[in-house]
Amino acid sequence: MSMASAAGVSRQMVRGLVASGAVRRVFHGVYADSREPEGLQQRAAALALAIPSGSMVSRESAAWLYGIDVSAPGAVRPELAPVQVLVDAEANTIHRRGVLGYSSVDLQPVDVTMLCGVPVTTPLRTALDCGRLLARMPAAAAVDAFLYARLVTAAELQCELHRFDSRRGVRQLRWAVEYAEPLAESPMETWTRVRLIDAGLPRPRVQIPVPRPLDALPYRLDMGYESELVAVEYDGMENHDAPADRAHDLARRRWIESERGWHILVVDRGDVLRGWRALVRATAEALISRGWVPPRGTTIFS
Repeated sequence: MSMASAAGVSRQMVRGLVASGAVRRVFHGVYADSREPEGLQQRAAALALAIPSGSMVSRESAAWLYGIDVSAPGAVRPELAPVQVLVDAEANTIHRRGVLGYSSVDLQPVDVTMLCGVPVTTPLRTALDCGRLLARMPAAAAVDAFLYARLVTAAELQCELHRFDSRRGVRQLRWAVEYAEPLAESPMETWTRVRLIDAGLPRPRVQIPVPRPLDALPYRLDMGYESELVAVEYDGMENHDAPADRAHDLARRRWIESERGWHILVVDRGDVLRGWRALVRATAEALISRGWVPPRGTTIFS
């Protein structure tokens, strides 16, 4: 906004341009021509304008720069939140609107890279920081997302865990890495899987292929239990809201159930965020009906 003010463009004028669609907000206090393509170059340019000299982009902001949205459902979108940066441990606390500064006391040179001219923590360090410093569910989703995007590998994450033995959040980070799934295709799929595991159910396999006749490509189930033929599928609005998508999913699931004997539970955002106890109960009942025996002491139905 300081550049806009210097050019004689007031906040009210900027709001009007945003409302008209002529410009869009790229990051906190940074706007761009709506005709310019969105992507890495634009995100980097926005961050270059936002971060103080001598700092580097980190945590959720770094993940956003890499194209990974680690925000929890209902939280402020990363591009609307203050940019998170690391500063030298000896530097004074940053006092700048729209910027959150954290000490880089445990940062190593290998943890930093340049991306389109912007200093940023590497994908590996960013994934590790998100895995240990975010809330539990977003942390698991962040680690899954970095793996799915092939920005890091499970082996790389495992090799770096020892560095954080005495640091905040290391226990959560170890858990997130242990239960990470490189094939999880969305944050809410991760949330669904973690709900089941946390409740005491077995760890489901993800992206289960279901063979089809002849040379047709196999169908895939989001997650499930092959021994009992019980699956759980998450339907998000972004991929399942159009009538054609819903019709395809319905036909696919009916075929899998009738021809392959699966029992499929379909859940949505509300089931995972608020109705997860019912989700867990329904999954447990389906497994038990097909021969699964809960381990002694399991409190699934409590």
